[in-house]
Amino acid sequence: MNARIANEGDFPAVFPMLRQSRLRQQQLDPTLYQPHPDAERRFLRCVGEVGGDPRSILVVAEEQGRIVGFVYAVVERDLPIYLCEEFAVIREWWVEPSSRRRGAGRALIDLVVAEMVAVGVCQLRVRTAAGDADARSLLGRCGFREGTFEMVKELRP
Repeated sequence: MNARIANEGDFPAVFPMLRQSRLRQQQLDPTLYQPHPDAERRFLRCVGEVGGDPRSILVVAEEQGRIVGFVYAVVERDLPIYLCEEFAVIREWWVEPSSRRRGAGRALIDLVVAEMVAVGVCQLRVRTAAGDADARSLLGRCGFREGTFEMVKELRP
């Protein structure tokens, strides 16, 4: 399993995985993870916008020359009242089911960690759907701990 920084040529392989990720999350929480009809174009624009920030990253995992997973992480700022004012957040991630439990997820996380450390980011966070025990299990094996519990209330204007 090999993880590397993605390039524009990887987007056609990443988009179907992005769709699968969204569908899985939507199954876990249909309202919270309802995708925008133009999600792929918006994702491409978003990746392009942060592409100018060397501390934001899209990485892919390859197995025998085929892309089998990706992680998209960005740097965000917290309130200045906290010691850790700046942190990275994994916004999107996916590993193809046939490549799970074979090192792809760990390779992706390890590369993101190494890249963030190299640019001085001191914390990496990730949000998962409350019902995604598999994701939480992998994250725990990669050294993540529970930090917050996010709750959602739908508002109907």
